[in-house]
Amino acid sequence: MSKLERQIKASISTNCDNQESRTLNKEIEKQFSLAKSEYECERDQERFKKGTPSHPAEAIISPQKVGPTFKISPDTTGGNWELSSSERLPIPSGLKEILRDLDLVAEHSADRVVQGRARLDAILFKALATAIISSADAPIHSVYLQTDKYINMPWESDTGLQFLWGRVDYSLWYGGPGKMETNFVVCAASLGQISYYRVLTYMAMIHHARRMAGREDTSVYGLVTDASCWRFLRLDNDDKYSVRVYDWDQGEAIEVLATLKRIFAHASGLSGAMACGSSLEEMSGLEFTSSQ
Repeated sequence: MSKLERQIKASISTNCDNQESRTLNKEIEKQFSLAKSEYECERDQERFKKGTPSHPAEAIISPQKVGPTFKISPDTTGGNWELSSSERLPIPSGLKEILRDLDLVAEHSADRVVQGRARLDAILFKALATAIISSADAPIHSVYLQTDKYINMPWESDTGLQFLWGRVDYSLWYGGPGKMETNFVVCAASLGQISYYRVLTYMAMIHHARRMAGREDTSVYGLVTDASCWRFLRLDNDDKYSVRVYDWDQGEAIEVLATLKRIFAHASGLSGAMACGSSLEEMSGLEFTSSQ
């Protein structure tokens, strides 16, 4: 599919002027992104049915149905992603060294997927560690990163009871033992295949569960990244979602790290405000299980 996309773009650039070519290329990228997402949904649904115990029905939401299913829509204002100068801190020297080492090793490896996941591990965990160490004035506490979780939730649709499900590569958890909740989910992407529909579905599931459980703050963050392109999402209390994209390799690493720190601080604030009450699982059936 990527080869076909490149061929179409090459043909357009040959036969159209620059402005028309740019416009057509944007539309092509959008349509190919939708097609890739639908293909991945169908492929993963087949894999899930083969390897997972049967439920009343298993379902992955197709890209076009995410909004109508959960009654969410794009934020026409673009959302609040602006970063202050105090949030834009230098890249930690330790992280720079780790990434240089990974790049050095990658020169002799053909497995770019492994390289991307290693870079993502390094950036996420180092960013959280740095946020914890530097948060003396506003402590970031009881916040943890976990990896490789299945997410599922029962959902009553027009066709009857279904189980929405998926796989999350990273999730940020807050709270104490037995009372942990998440407000941030991350999906690792193959290089050059950045589509946010899947992670938006997971965010909408968590958003719905938080509302069912009576949480005052139902906002959820998401991220889909190949460790180069970082597509952040936020689903707010008003059911509006916004997207902000940064390119690590094009001088926007500071913005990536600042946005991560803001998300970590938000989770910490939720942890500090947690009170006794029903869990998300009790009120909505939302469940995370280990993929190991």
